[in-house]
Amino acid sequence: MGKIRRGGYVFVTWTGDHGPYHVHVYRDSRLVVKWDLENGVSMKG
Repeated sequence: MGKIRRGGYVFVTWTGDHGPYHVHVYRDSRLVVKWDLENGVSMKG
C-alpha cells in the first residue's frame, strides 16, 4: 500500500488491487474519486 497526503487530500494505492492501475483519493475520510492512472479518467466520483 502507498499513501501520500497533499493539500488536505489522501492518495492511496494497494498492491495487488484490481486493474486498471488506479488511485483512491480521499478528503476528510470520504472517497472523492477513484482515478484510472493508465487512461487518465475517473472510474468513480
